[in-house]
Amino acid sequence: MATSAVSSDSLPVAPPASSCLDKISSLAKIIYECAVRIIFIATSILITAYLFPVGFHAVVLPVVGLSSTITSAFFFRKSSTRSGEISNPPPLMRPLALPPGLEREGNNCAFNSVIHAIQSLPEAYNWINNPFPDNRNAFTTFVQNYGAPQGFIDSFFNNYPQNQALSIHQNFINYVNLPGANDPLAITEFREKYKKLAILKPVLQKIFTDYEHAQNGALWALSPATSQSLRVAISQCYQGISSNSSVQEDAHEIMTQLLGVLPADHHIQFEEITTYDLTGRPPILDGNSVNQKQVDETEVKLVIQDGALHPNLQQMLDGYCKVTDELSRRADDGTPNGTPTLYPRTTTLKFKNSPPALNIQIKRTVTAPPAETWQHYLFPRFFAASVVPRQVKNTTPVNVPDTLSIEMQDGSHKTYRLTSFMQHLGSLANGGHHVAGRIINGQKYIMNDQYVSPVDQSEWERSLQQAHSLCYLLNP
Repeated sequence: MATSAVSSDSLPVAPPASSCLDKISSLAKIIYECAVRIIFIATSILITAYLFPVGFHAVVLPVVGLSSTITSAFFFRKSSTRSGEISNPPPLMRPLALPPGLEREGNNCAFNSVIHAIQSLPEAYNWINNPFPDNRNAFTTFVQNYGAPQGFIDSFFNNYPQNQALSIHQNFINYVNLPGANDPLAITEFREKYKKLAILKPVLQKIFTDYEHAQNGALWALSPATSQSLRVAISQCYQGISSNSSVQEDAHEIMTQLLGVLPADHHIQFEEITTYDLTGRPPILDGNSVNQKQVDETEVKLVIQDGALHPNLQQMLDGYCKVTDELSRRADDGTPNGTPTLYPRTTTLKFKNSPPALNIQIKRTVTAPPAETWQHYLFPRFFAASVVPRQVKNTTPVNVPDTLSIEMQDGSHKTYRLTSFMQHLGSLANGGHHVAGRIINGQKYIMNDQYVSPVDQSEWERSLQQAHSLCYLLNP
């Protein structure tokens, strides 16, 4: 049998010999531990002998001696856990096949779940990681995707004195930050969107870079500063989100804000067609029975119908795209108390585009009547009933398929495959905990902050049926 040569560099190096002081220290530690155990055993036997009559000593003392000896064997066991910590914490290094987790600071679990989920959107991931274009044509196309008016772009390139030491983006953000009191609405909206983009994109790039380094370096989890940096950035863009890590935030709201800074071709564009039945009824609106308009959304928002048992996501999506109801309209004849006319109408949404990712929200927070307080229940004459509505959680399980089909404007269909979801744990709508689920190379994972666990289909389904946000990718 052939043997391979081993260089001297690859041979194991013997540890340095222990010093005399180290040996004395180790011996003293052994003597100390033995002494504590002996004292514990002797004390147990003496107390037992004192408590029991002499006639029982032959039976009781051997039992106590044996049990105290076994108990003392567990003294001084090495342990890396402290009170309040999870036992058996993850090692510093993780298997390369396992995605890294995210340590949590305070109540940043919602931000961690969003970071986990957005990793599963390759188009958004690649777009965020790409730097801002640095030539005129590419940059013009880039900002046009955000609705920048052509006149605004031309004014920047032709009239604004640019600093040659800065990139086009850096000059442009300075131009965007200039006061514009008389700007049209389109320019004002673009300014606000681009300011948010300039804040969020570098932060997300840093997060994605750190995540990739952790993946390649087999680090178990990223530091708590990762999600906190995202929280601070979003709080600078949206007043409804706090920069304080002790404040609980909604994961879906965070995802909505991030999706809002993606370019227009990542949004869902609908053609909304509303058809009225005018049979035997006076004309409505401008007299037409069909009205059309264009709708631009970052996600599809679905509602669980009251009383629905195990609704199916595909059926909910189909119902969202076609709604039948009635419009009540009074005749404009100077008689406000006249009998209203009911116009049956059908509203149909047709997908004009097939975005690279289809993001779906399932509304799980509903408004309930005020809860009766114990003070009012016991002393109704002295304490008024609560009038503040409650926000409660809808825990109806939803059957979520692996693939979804959407109908395009031309009648064709596109299919999307599930890639990630987010779930809220807990019974309170304004508290609890957020986790994410991801499918990576066919393996399903539940990502609970720094703890990433591969799960089987049954555990995956239990979490998936309670999801509030779902991400689907367009099938090629």
